[in-house]
Amino acid sequence: MLTRTTSSQMSDSLVKYMASTQGKFNKLSTQLATQKKITSITDDAVAAKSILNAKKEINLYNGYIQNMKNSQYELKAVEDTMKSANTQASRALDVGMMASNGTYSETEMSAFKQEVDGIIKTMTSLANSKYDDAYLFSGTAALKMPYDLEPSAAQTFTDNGDGTYTKSVSDDDGNITTYTMVNSGTTETPSWQTTITNPDGTQSTRTTTSDDWKIENSTTINYNGTSDAKTIVIGAGGLEETVGVLGTELFGKGTVTTTSVFDPDAGKSTSTVELDGDGGMLTSLSQLSAAIGAGDTDAINSALSGIQKGLDNLAESKATVGLSSGRFDTLMEAYDNNVLNLTSLKSSLEDADLTSLIAEWLQSQYALEASYALSSQMMSVSIMNYI
Repeated sequence: MLTRTTSSQMSDSLVKYMASTQGKFNKLSTQLATQKKITSITDDAVAAKSILNAKKEINLYNGYIQNMKNSQYELKAVEDTMKSANTQASRALDVGMMASNGTYSETEMSAFKQEVDGIIKTMTSLANSKYDDAYLFSGTAALKMPYDLEPSAAQTFTDNGDGTYTKSVSDDDGNITTYTMVNSGTTETPSWQTTITNPDGTQSTRTTTSDDWKIENSTTINYNGTSDAKTIVIGAGGLEETVGVLGTELFGKGTVTTTSVFDPDAGKSTSTVELDGDGGMLTSLSQLSAAIGAGDTDAINSALSGIQKGLDNLAESKATVGLSSGRFDTLMEAYDNNVLNLTSLKSSLEDADLTSLIAEWLQSQYALEASYALSSQMMSVSIMNYI
């Protein structure tokens, strides 16, 4: 059966052809401009999904690599700080060993104490070291200064040189209470009386107690960080690695107390030093300073043991930091290879072959121009051509 093709049908066919040709030309133009053969998921859903997955994996690996690069710089800062702490602790160990043999004069012992006090100041600065505005030894509280040394309110004992003695006790606000001990009896049969002078000037008198002859001074080594070490994500599934060292593992925390008891019969004081808390470089150094000042040989030896343990901890921590840095090197090399492989895969799926694309684009352009020309011819035809 014969069918008749009307001018309307021919026009509709031409419009559809032009739309199809225009669409192909636009798509090829976009591909040529971006040099990508897949610019939307509709181009190739399977390939587009693979490309998106590859991009996601590349971003993850690059994130892990950047985390480890940043952490390696931080670990280097930690390592340098521990090296300086080792130097300071080693010198304190030498000073303490000299002070422990009991052959030095009071002036020399005072010089030893001053040197240890200087080392304590340096060690405190090292414990509060920062990298990129973050404290190295505060654990997860990286913006919080980890260490401060807090001395107690001062207590002093004075031999007045006239057979009387005065103890001064200062409270946290600086108010001073004095206890003045006077012997109202005889040398053979002493009868000690204590006059208490309060900060407001009021006084009271009572029989002297054993506590009146005793003073206590302490220094508290406060750790303000956390007990959780800082970590970074280095792999899939939330794989983490510890970065750095907790302050308490190196510098410790606690209170060093010096107790001095005056014996009026002997006319001299006996002092002892105790450490209450976790051992570490700062606590042991504070104990050493107090022990040298008190002449407490047992406490000096105890402090030396603490410093030696601190040096051992430093060595272990340096090894741990070195292992972490080495592990980062290995992982970064592996991740770099993964990124390279994924980039190649993504490129093979996504990047266009420019030579083929240009040829196809030219063909599409010719076809589009031809459709325009045909359309122009059809529009110029009227019924008058057939009369």
